[in-house]
Amino acid sequence: MEAVFAQLKAQRADERPAEADADEAPAAEASDSPDTDVLDRRDAATDELERQLARRLKRVLSDEQNEALDRLRRVKGTATADEVLLSQGEHLGRYHAAALEDLVVAERTGAGFFGDAPKRSADVGDVAGEFAADLVRQLRGRLEAAFDDGGDEAEISDRIRSCYREWKTQRIADAAAHYVLVAFNRGVAEAAGSDSRWVVDDGGTPCPDCDDNALAGGVPKGEEFPTGDLHPPAHPGCRCLAVPV
Repeated sequence: MEAVFAQLKAQRADERPAEADADEAPAAEASDSPDTDVLDRRDAATDELERQLARRLKRVLSDEQNEALDRLRRVKGTATADEVLLSQGEHLGRYHAAALEDLVVAERTGAGFFGDAPKRSADVGDVAGEFAADLVRQLRGRLEAAFDDGGDEAEISDRIRSCYREWKTQRIADAAAHYVLVAFNRGVAEAAGSDSRWVVDDGGTPCPDCDDNALAGGVPKGEEFPTGDLHPPAHPGCRCLAVPV
């Protein structure tokens, strides 16, 4: 009898690792899902474009800061924002021109992401315009406030430097990443030849709207997803991707 119990015990010990392996198999498969692979491939295609646009705009911000500080030094008496800052039209034009080249490249990269890129490019001039308007709206508000608070030349200079430093070190990279993805996904949408489905990549911040888009399944080209978007991203910070069904 003891020999029988020993044999049963040995059989159970042999079976446990096989059961454990079977339980672990789905997790391994999930980590290697096609959606994860395509998002990783998208990141590889856009990461350098995002960095390149951020570097270009940092140079523009640095040049603009130096110009503003130089004009501030040359003003006699109490300086005003109108005397020191670029006009709003010049401000918009400068950032539009700085962003457009990299956004055109991002669109072409997206157009060829799932196959041969069509010869016709999707226009991204409005994307560059939105980028410029968003940047100028936030940056200019801070710069104008530097003069509203009063103070001498040194105090105003410090406020101007602080504003540009915040943008160069904390904010421009996120802004560049968002608009590169807008242009990239416009290229993907333009090249799509069939229905597309929304693949969620929320950057670690859950977004119910993006989840709703994913639940919609295949959406015909040119039709809106449930959020009203023709293609990702649905909001700043969204890194979702629409892929062919």
